[in-house]
Amino acid sequence: MAKMQLTLYAACKDRNDVLTALHNVFQKEIKEVKEENKNISFLLHTQTKINMEVCDDEEMVRQQMEGMSNFFANVPCENKMLLQKLCIQISLFHCICAIVIDTAKEERTHVLKMIFEAAKACHGFLLYPDMCLYTADGDLLMGMDGTSGVEDFSLCGEEDALQQVSLPSAYDMEVFVSIGKEFERQGWLYPNCMLNKQILFSQIHLPKKEDIGKRALALYALAWFSKLCLEDDKEQRQQFEEFKQRFSLEHCLTSQEASLLKKDTLDKQQAVELLSKFECANMLFWSLGYDGGSSWDVCDVEKMKEWIMQYASFEDFLNHCAIKDKKDIYTQYVRVFYAEHFYMQSAMLYVPLSLQEDVVSERLRACKWLCDGCE
Repeated sequence: MAKMQLTLYAACKDRNDVLTALHNVFQKEIKEVKEENKNISFLLHTQTKINMEVCDDEEMVRQQMEGMSNFFANVPCENKMLLQKLCIQISLFHCICAIVIDTAKEERTHVLKMIFEAAKACHGFLLYPDMCLYTADGDLLMGMDGTSGVEDFSLCGEEDALQQVSLPSAYDMEVFVSIGKEFERQGWLYPNCMLNKQILFSQIHLPKKEDIGKRALALYALAWFSKLCLEDDKEQRQQFEEFKQRFSLEHCLTSQEASLLKKDTLDKQQAVELLSKFECANMLFWSLGYDGGSSWDVCDVEKMKEWIMQYASFEDFLNHCAIKDKKDIYTQYVRVFYAEHFYMQSAMLYVPLSLQEDVVSERLRACKWLCDGCE
C-alpha cells in the first residue's frame, strides 16, 4: 500500500455536492464509511482507504484561491488567454477537498479514474502535489512550468456565477501588455495574465465632473487640516479658512468629514493617517487635468495648493477642469493596480522598494473610486 495526495477544487457551492459525487462513484466498492466533523473516509473492499476533508468556509476558500490565482498568473505560459481563463476559473471555486489515497499500486489507476469522474459531477478540477492542475477529463490544464495539454477549455461553475463572468477584451489585453512593458523597463514584477480583481474597461462608469471635483477638494481639505494639526502654523490656518470659504467646502464634505474639520485639532495618529489623503486627492485632481499624477514620487503639496488656489470659486474651478479621456483613466488605473500588486509581492519577498505604500494605496483607492462611478 502507498499513499498519494491530491486536491479537488469544485465550483459547486454546497460541500455536500462534493461528498455526494465522491460517494456515488465509489458506492458499489465501499465497505465502510466514517464521518467526523468535516472529514469523511471510505474503506473499499480492496482495502483501499480514501480520506477526504472538505473546506467550504468562504473566507478560507477566498484566501486560498487568491494565492492560487497569484501563483498561476506568474507561470511562464505563452497562451495568455488560456492563462486568463484559468485565473477566472479559480475565482469560481467554492469548495476545496483535500484527498489522501492509501492503495495498492495496481489499484491506483482505477481509484484516480473514479475521482476524476466525481470531479465532473461537481464542476471540479484536480491539483497534484507538483502543482499541475488537471481538468475533470484528465487533461493537463496548467503545469508550474507553463505547459498545458489543451489550447482552451470551458469554464465550469454554477449558472448564476458563470453569467457574471466577464472576459477581457482585446483592448484590455493591449493595456495590460503595455503596462507590463513599462514595469519590465523598471525591473518591477508583473504577472503573466490579468488578476481577477482588476476592473475591465467595459465595467468602468466614470463619475460626473462635479462629483470628482467635490471629492477631490474634500480629501485635500482633510489632508491639509491634518498637516495644520501637526505643524500648528497660524498663517497656514488662515489660508485654510479662506480655502474652505472660497470653494464652499460644506457642500463637498460628508457629515463625518465636516465634523472632523470643526475640531480645533486632531490627535497625532489620526492626523498622520489623514495626511495620506493628499495622494488620493492628487489622483482625482489629475483626472481633472492637474499634471501631478504622472510620477511615483510623493505628491508636491505646495504645487497642488498653488494650482487649486488660482481659482476664485468652486464654479470657476469646475469651468477650467475637464475629465480626462476614459481610456487614459483606465490605463492609469491598471498601472496603479499592478503597482500595488508589485508592492505587495515585493514586500513578501523582502525586496527593497523605491515605491511608498501610502502613495500606491491611496492612488489605487482614487482610481477605483473613479472607475466604479464613485461607488
